[in-house]
Amino acid sequence: MIRHILVPASGTDGDQAAFAAALAVARLDGGHLQFLHAALDVSATIAAMAGDGLGGGSFLGSAIDDLEAEAKAVQAKARQAVADFCATAGIALDAPDAPAGQISAAFSAATGDAANIVAEDGRFADLIVTRRPAGEQMETGVMEAALVATGRPMLLADSAATPVLSGVVVIAWKDRPEAARAVAAAMPFLERASRVVILSVEEDDAAPLASCEKLQRSLRWHNPATEVIRLPRGERPAVDVLLEEAARLGASLLVMGGYSHSRLRQLVFGGFTRSVLTRATVPVLMSH
Repeated sequence: MIRHILVPASGTDGDQAAFAAALAVARLDGGHLQFLHAALDVSATIAAMAGDGLGGGSFLGSAIDDLEAEAKAVQAKARQAVADFCATAGIALDAPDAPAGQISAAFSAATGDAANIVAEDGRFADLIVTRRPAGEQMETGVMEAALVATGRPMLLADSAATPVLSGVVVIAWKDRPEAARAVAAAMPFLERASRVVILSVEEDDAAPLASCEKLQRSLRWHNPATEVIRLPRGERPAVDVLLEEAARLGASLLVMGGYSHSRLRQLVFGGFTRSVLTRATVPVLMSH
């Protein structure tokens, strides 16, 4: 069961996509939505500005006032967005005790780097739900922290519309631990799916057919409507083949491992993973 769902709330309009996806998950088993806002650390920001030699005392004093006001305004906007969303969905916000099986919600805020805050709190959640990055560096950092630094699965929302996660679930299978962890995390969706399709694109590191068939036999204990489709790659990028087939199948959820490699002492997403994160038109559930 997925009961404790962490939802970063940035205070921007794009949050609605993550809110809607998190609600769809919470409805499965009466989960708890923990909305988390990372407020700007004004002191750290000012210290960085001073270290860069940006302005004197009067300039920094004015900057502190402006940044503090902006941080408070963004936090207030985030909380109001959460309150409005919960009111529309009929969910009690910050209620002390919620009946078993009923969806509950809470809002909290912490000051500091958003990626670090999500990484720290995310380790205690069953699932982290965030939205697709729009290119902003901070958002990308939060998404990477949610997947790489928590050890927990991440659901990436694709639009503000409430998704139906029990339709056709597609698994982008590779015989690797990351993919196995993603499948395990997705079990509540796989069990409810109308159809489960294991996709394997034929490329150098593709899972052998025997591996796909082993996964199929295992998943049929949970959902008999499980099948395997092997896709020839030809001269096309593997990610194009995968995403087009998922669209053709009418997938409601894509499940895959989140793959990364080390560069300059940091973990960064590989090209295939990053392409899926930025281009998929359905919610994506990943595990690292």
